[in-house]
Amino acid sequence: MNPAEIDPQSGCRIPLVRREDLDTNGQKLFDHYTSSAMLRGLHGPAGIWLHSPKLAELNQPLDTYLRHGSGLSEPVREVCILAIAREFDNAFEVGGARTRSAACGSAATGRRCDQTPRVERRHRVGRLAPSSS
Repeated sequence: MNPAEIDPQSGCRIPLVRREDLDTNGQKLFDHYTSSAMLRGLHGPAGIWLHSPKLAELNQPLDTYLRHGSGLSEPVREVCILAIAREFDNAFEVGGARTRSAACGSAATGRRCDQTPRVERRHRVGRLAPSSS
């Protein structure tokens, strides 16, 4: 990819969506994706999804389920996300997994769940916390 093709604000080939260009539903989604709860706001998939607000709307419940309702413990979930991102050469998600994995851990054991370097190098991972269900 030619660096001249990259939009300086979005970091992608397409520019960021402007809130004022969206309808009411799109603006709600924009507000959600730019809230402090979102890891990187519009820099990443959310910035692209908002070019099709219907896609963003349909993706939101799926994303919530996969990240919080699937019954996987946080360490298991993060290793799964990282392994899939690694296989698809998804640098955005690998970077996010590094940030999330370094921050997560078990209060009961005091151990961090950061398996990121091992997964990135295709090494076996250590013992992970069991499913939350």
